[in-house]
Amino acid sequence: MSAHGPILISETTTAPANSMAANPKDIKARCEQLQADRGNWNSHWEEIKNVFCPEHPSFTGETTDGTKVRQQIFKSSPQNYLELGAAGLNSLMTPAAQEWSKPRFIRDELNQSDAGKEWLSQVAKVMRSERYAPGTGFGQAMDAAYREVLAFGNVSVFVGERNNGRLLYQARPLSETYFAENDEGIVDTMYRKPRFTARQVMQKFPKTASEKVRKFIKDNKPDTQIDIIHAVQPRTDRDYGKRGQADMPFLSCYIECSPDHILEEGGFPEWPFPTWRWRRNPGATYAISQGMIALPEAKGLPQAEKNYLQYLQRRAAPAWWIPDDGSAGPVRLEPNGINFFKGERQPMAMIAPGNASENMEWMQGKEREIGTVLYANILQTQDTQTEMTYGEAEIRRQERWRLLGPVSESGTDFHAQIFSREFPILVRQGKIPEAPPELQGQELTIEFTSPIATAQRIGQAQILGQVLQLVAPLIAMDKTGQITDEVLSRIEASKVIPSIGDDMGLDPALIVDDDVYMENQQRKQMAMMAQNAIPMGADAAAKGAGAVDDLASAQEKGADIAGLMERMGMQQQAA
Repeated sequence: MSAHGPILISETTTAPANSMAANPKDIKARCEQLQADRGNWNSHWEEIKNVFCPEHPSFTGETTDGTKVRQQIFKSSPQNYLELGAAGLNSLMTPAAQEWSKPRFIRDELNQSDAGKEWLSQVAKVMRSERYAPGTGFGQAMDAAYREVLAFGNVSVFVGERNNGRLLYQARPLSETYFAENDEGIVDTMYRKPRFTARQVMQKFPKTASEKVRKFIKDNKPDTQIDIIHAVQPRTDRDYGKRGQADMPFLSCYIECSPDHILEEGGFPEWPFPTWRWRRNPGATYAISQGMIALPEAKGLPQAEKNYLQYLQRRAAPAWWIPDDGSAGPVRLEPNGINFFKGERQPMAMIAPGNASENMEWMQGKEREIGTVLYANILQTQDTQTEMTYGEAEIRRQERWRLLGPVSESGTDFHAQIFSREFPILVRQGKIPEAPPELQGQELTIEFTSPIATAQRIGQAQILGQVLQLVAPLIAMDKTGQITDEVLSRIEASKVIPSIGDDMGLDPALIVDDDVYMENQQRKQMAMMAQNAIPMGADAAAKGAGAVDDLASAQEKGADIAGLMERMGMQQQAA
């Protein structure tokens, strides 16, 4: 279930006394190396930040809180399209109003068993309840994650536990995270440089804070920035027979950089930083983003909008030529600018040349391109046909959503990592119901039922409909008008509805189980046989009554009825 190894069902919080402490100098050196290795990425991401999300923390330097970052932004279309695209992906991949994922067993026969269905249903309800409980921050973390990954192509979300036992989700900005991958291309190392003040360090690490931090507090300088590194990486010196924090698969260590001082050392039994990489080129650690693709179009918009606004100002308040007997002086082109000339001409306005509509059309074209790249149009109907049925509109919408297949694939891996962290936490907390004996030791996976995932699977249901349409001309009718089963008998009718329902994400509880379905079918057949038997019995009784009348009439006429009955009985026995 987890890409980072087996899930430990329990853990302790006390580290063994003989555990090997992390080396703060090694952690600091590796963090500096990871930071240096992505210098080119940082400069590129800084350009994207300035255009699409100027309030995002800087990649190339410290930004003072409250700094004005929109002085050169004259049109907010790129930021609006990023917000709209991120909101659209969020609503299609992880909609809070519907079930967008559910646990399943790797062995499909277990999913069909009564015990499997019941247990999986209980697990899904618990996980949804815990994920969306107040204070977990899941919705806020997902909102930030979609913006981050759409703009920069990479994002990590911390999944852990709050002090009150609830789950905790926190999106980590790319500007403070540096990660590395293992030989299989899976991210398993995360170095962070979070922003801490001296006061925050004392609050989080009251027993291990350095004397330098304590002095800042004593000197009434609690808001002084302290350089902190948080390292999470595979542990190589652990005792596999123990489950203390110092022997967990992943090391977690906070260090204070000056001096190199360990603030806290612990561990995680699972990878706590699910990481989404949008579109990764072979051999690259970091992924490219839609923001990178849209950047050339977006960079020209601010200057174009500035020129457009200046043009409108010059048209609304043009500069003027005024006659003067003295020197003409420099030409002033700003709105209401006054210029002097020699001669006896009348004052006249300096009308700005050009066509405003051409400038506007150019900007609108660029905006449409940006909106397309950032998927801002996935919630909009692009069809020119204004009148259509609900079915037609749904089909067109599903077709557009299927174009997001690559997005869905990278996103499902990210959400599967979240599931692989959530589930064992809830198991250790005792919130997951115990599985029946026949389900113990079975491996779980996750199935996605979001609108995007459903759009990818709905093709199977459409194929079935197309098959039925193609074979329709082959279906013949007999003289009574009944459809013959020569063609229809080739289709497993009892499995059609469950298959379509599964492809479209229908709640399995709404579909009758196979055993119940067969029992209902048998009852219907018996009822039909009983109904058919009633007229047959009545007809036989009527015929029997008529035969008795005939025999009585023949006897009155002197026929040998006894001999005739005896011969008929012998014939029946012989038959």
